[in-house]
Parts: sequence; structure tokens; C-alpha cells
Amino acid sequence: RPPPPPPPPPPPPLIRCIHCNNEFPQDQVDDHEVCIRILIS
Repeated sequence: RPPPPPPPPPPPPLIRCIHCNNEFPQDQVDDHEVCIRILIS
């Protein structure tokens, strides 16, 4: 019997942009780089 497949990785945390109020994955911050910098500064 083949071993069970590994569990899928958890989804990346979502960050809410304080400017556009959209949520997007933390690993896809290219479009919101400036927003993220302001958010965490």
C-alpha cells in the first residue's frame, strides 16, 4: 500500500492592505510592496 500523501501546506497568511482594503497573501506582496511597508512601519 502506498504511503498517504503529505498534507498540503497551510495557506499563506493574508494581509489586509490599509489603502485598498483588499486581503492578499503575504508571499505575493509585489503589487502592494509600498502598502506593506507603510503597514508594518
